[in-house]
Amino acid sequence: MQGLIRLTIELLNRHACVIVPDLGGFVVNAKGAVVERKSNRFCPPSAEVVFNPHLTHNDGLLVHAFMTEGGISFDEANRLVAEKVKSMKQELALRKEFVMEGFGTLVVEGGNVIFHQKGYSIENADAFGLHEFYFPQLSEGGETVKDKVKAKSVKSRTGIFSGGVAAAVALLLFCQPLRYGGRTDYASFSPIPVVKESVKQKMEAERKAEAERKEYYLVVATFESEAEAADFIAGAEGLSDSLSTMSCDSKFMVTYSSSCNVSEVSQKLDSLRVSYPVFQNSFVLGLKK
Repeated sequence: MQGLIRLTIELLNRHACVIVPDLGGFVVNAKGAVVERKSNRFCPPSAEVVFNPHLTHNDGLLVHAFMTEGGISFDEANRLVAEKVKSMKQELALRKEFVMEGFGTLVVEGGNVIFHQKGYSIENADAFGLHEFYFPQLSEGGETVKDKVKAKSVKSRTGIFSGGVAAAVALLLFCQPLRYGGRTDYASFSPIPVVKESVKQKMEAERKAEAERKEYYLVVATFESEAEAADFIAGAEGLSDSLSTMSCDSKFMVTYSSSCNVSEVSQKLDSLRVSYPVFQNSFVLGLKK
């Protein structure tokens, strides 16, 4: 079971969505900066993992990771994932929760499966170098605004004090701690925007390159021989002209279409399942070009 959890975590570091077939999809969701005025807490932009139980189709991403790591065939990897998912669902049904070590917990609440992230954080380029901090509201000598003396000299001192507070807040917002081992050194004005932009551009370039290296196939069925695949195509009424055969890991797969866009292929599969029963057990397979 730990192998499935570990591979899911590794894939989430490179992909915005990882689908566990017949269970659901783990999706990376961006969160903006938050200011909690009651607790005086400032939180930088971050990212969280949410669980979508409706994303259950097999897009081939997790199965391909099992194939690559274990050096096994597609069918064997698919069977291995199915067995692990079955065990997870059985424990969820029995205990109403499933702990994913180092990642979080799946909990059954009101008939729905909810994910609580714990012990796992996602690198966010927008929050590079930023940390959560507390900044309590400054006291003005114990006097409230209503109790202030309206004398000109007091107003002048209040204006100067307010300006000092604003300057202090601005300084804290711009100055970020630089941590090296057990020490914490403070730079006057850390060039965070430049570093943030370069990291963000690098991550976007890696995601784009990864997507361009893959082709996603709508796999209708898998056979041991090419003759069986050909017989299947010949018997598919109204679809034979749109089906083709592809060899993969000593298997012969009957495919309907392919694209470098996984969402496009997944949407096509959903629409075909409505009209053709033959697509009920079909799945999406991603292969490197």
